[in-house]
Amino acid sequence: MRPAPSPLRFAAVASVWVACFGISIGVFVDVVHRGILGADSHAYWLTGHESDFYRQPPESRDAYLYSPLFAQFIWPLTQLSWPWFRAVWMVAESGAFVWLLAPLGWSWAPPLLALVALEVSQGNIWAFLGVAAVLGVRWPEYWSFAILTKISLALGPIWFAARREWPSVARSLWPALVLAGISFAASPHQWTDWVRFLKHNGDSSGGLLLLRVAIGVVLAVVAAKSDRAWLLVIAMVVAAPVLHGVGFLSLLAALPRMQPAYRESQRQPLTTAKIEAEP
Repeated sequence: MRPAPSPLRFAAVASVWVACFGISIGVFVDVVHRGILGADSHAYWLTGHESDFYRQPPESRDAYLYSPLFAQFIWPLTQLSWPWFRAVWMVAESGAFVWLLAPLGWSWAPPLLALVALEVSQGNIWAFLGVAAVLGVRWPEYWSFAILTKISLALGPIWFAARREWPSVARSLWPALVLAGISFAASPHQWTDWVRFLKHNGDSSGGLLLLRVAIGVVLAVVAAKSDRAWLLVIAMVVAAPVLHGVGFLSLLAALPRMQPAYRESQRQPLTTAKIEAEP
């Protein structure tokens, strides 16, 4: 029988719950009051209703920053009305966060889930990037999601290259290249617009993004060399393309699952080798 928690630990956990859910409720009320619920996802929804994706500069209302392929991929969903699209997006991102934080158990997962309320209310893709990072250490193909959305976060190929796992480097790149090629064939002008957009707006922070990406690359190499998969998440946070607000910090929700995912990826080759060695 599990022993009852000490009064001190119970008080600490209760305090965290109250603080986190208080912040969450306050954030949600403020977002609704200002009429910006789902502000980021609204830019994604608009891609299904207009052809000029890259009119707005970064950090402005309805600015779309990702590749045309992402817009093409979500096109069926954009055919929903805006309220329904927003609801589906928020539910999907909430589900991703629940999965990422589940290893922490009932004591800590719910209050931390409440803390990502701001990201969910804005409707960005940070939760999906966290899932891609966790899955990507085992199945490199998932890094294609970062390559085709927030390019500076695509540190998976660096991780594998530092470990000299060259087949995994190829697996982390080829799906994005193949899909991008198909997308380009379907809509070359939008890809031209995206490349031009990145060229003119890729580092509006005056060189700070390039510095942060360089630091992120160094951290990814250190993570690979030291077998610290969780450090790869920190590297991605450092290399975030935009530090406006605190949404990028929600990527830290991937930490609870990152190390177990990496250990599982290492266990699989050992099991395979053992089977092959048997007569």
